[in-house]
Amino acid sequence: MSAKETREFDLVLAGGSLKTCSSMSVKNCSKTNSFSDGLSSIQYRITSEKRDAFFNSEIFSPNSKLVLDDVHSVFLNIYNKLDGAVVSKSQLRDAFADIDQLDFYKSMSDELYFAFHDYIEFPQILADGNRKQEHTNLAFNKNSHAVDVYQAFYNSAQIKAARKQQANISEVTPHIVVVTASSRDPFESADFYQSVFQFFKAKVTWLPLDMTYQQAKGQCQRLQQIRANNLSFNRDVIYPKRVAQQKAMCEQPERMLEAIKSADGIFFNGGDQSRTIAALTDKNGQPAEELIVIRNMVENKQLVVGGTSAGTAVQAGGFYKGKPVPMISNGDPKLALVRGAFATKPPSARCSKSKTCQSSELKPGDLTYRAEGGTGLFELGLLDTHFSERDRESRLAVFSYMSGQRFAFGVDETSALLVNKQTNGDYHFEVVGQNGVFVVDMKQGQGKIVEAESNNYIAGLSHFLNQGDKAIYRAELDQLLFTFNSRSESLSKRMSAKGVVELDGKWRAVVGNKCGKREVIGWQNWQQTFAVQADDKTQFARSPNKQCSYSNLPFVIKTN
Repeated sequence: MSAKETREFDLVLAGGSLKTCSSMSVKNCSKTNSFSDGLSSIQYRITSEKRDAFFNSEIFSPNSKLVLDDVHSVFLNIYNKLDGAVVSKSQLRDAFADIDQLDFYKSMSDELYFAFHDYIEFPQILADGNRKQEHTNLAFNKNSHAVDVYQAFYNSAQIKAARKQQANISEVTPHIVVVTASSRDPFESADFYQSVFQFFKAKVTWLPLDMTYQQAKGQCQRLQQIRANNLSFNRDVIYPKRVAQQKAMCEQPERMLEAIKSADGIFFNGGDQSRTIAALTDKNGQPAEELIVIRNMVENKQLVVGGTSAGTAVQAGGFYKGKPVPMISNGDPKLALVRGAFATKPPSARCSKSKTCQSSELKPGDLTYRAEGGTGLFELGLLDTHFSERDRESRLAVFSYMSGQRFAFGVDETSALLVNKQTNGDYHFEVVGQNGVFVVDMKQGQGKIVEAESNNYIAGLSHFLNQGDKAIYRAELDQLLFTFNSRSESLSKRMSAKGVVELDGKWRAVVGNKCGKREVIGWQNWQQTFAVQADDKTQFARSPNKQCSYSNLPFVIKTN
């Protein structure tokens, strides 16, 4: 689907890395002279006031496990070293190295690490007194595929707006709301997403719907304390208006529901999907009012839901063939076939550096998942992101096998799986973007995964769709049917692709280089053996952008 085509979808599930021209990422811009007032980086400055505020903060309260005396001298040395200078994060890290405290910096607990950075963050204010904001400009985007993904989301929102208003598409301005709950600091990325969708002339509203908001319902006077419990500190100093907006909506939660009900599209950012689902569920883990409204609107074709990275992974849930669909939350693919999957909260993203997870039974890279699933807007199977680029095929296959799911979908970076849900249980899919979508089918899958054994294996069917490729899931048949891009070159049993583009990701590169081959294709990765071999049901095609599409390609992965 080209960006100019207008087709309606209910879900736009991006795989992350939507390379966007912004004042903080000028490397993604063809021109960079349009951001004179834009925020270009987060900066830090330790003044005596900030030093004292940090030392007197809640993390050193009598009930805290942290003891100020243990860290006081280190931070005083950093204060004296920097002497009030405004520095970047890398310069701050270098300052710790200069006083021989780099190990201390790396090993700080999450609470200490984030509190320190948040308390010394330097407010960047324009001459008119307003806060500097991150700006984007999609007109100067180097990567057109990222724009295509945003455009597909906007197009669907516009179609839904036109239907609700009973007007022509060209006459309506869709209302898009953005939710940045996946971030530790949800306020930080709000400017970015508002700016992205304002490019399309949409009405854009940022909603302060995050885990802190959800946990503070009925006790809004504790917002700051609850925010600190969620590892976000001192945000009222940097984002006073956004913090005030969250407090106002907390005190009048009907305003949050009204904003969602007025929306034609809602977009979830990337980060940590465990935080996202916490923003949409109550203290008992049940769907919050906001999620119930979103589900009803999607079911009634009134709302398109988009997301990138964590904002995609969180959409898996509900039930497929009577089995609950879980939500992935963490996992290094090289450990998945060795250690299996764990239905528990993920370890800290920093635990390998801070050593905070050494006492846990989990390793930093263990595959973890939320058994209850995410939002449940995508019920056909599992969802994963940053896929081929990070060699996540083995982790998705293991996750599918161990959770008893037939289908699992891995979305590549700068790409999206477009989903149209039908009332009869059918799903219509299309791929847009620079790369593609990998699909695991474990209907006939087999496996054995026992920790500490050397002959673990997983086997099943794989499919790969590139831009313009389509698929339909027929609920009555319980079958996926594929249609490759009409401009793709079909490869017969006697042909192999020549000139297939080289891409990141071992599986994608090896299979792509031998697209159309019928003999065994094998390779090694992480002391594991991967092999695929086409059979009579396998079909190959070379996409217009020289990438390999295929369906019904059997695979097996073994530990050595």
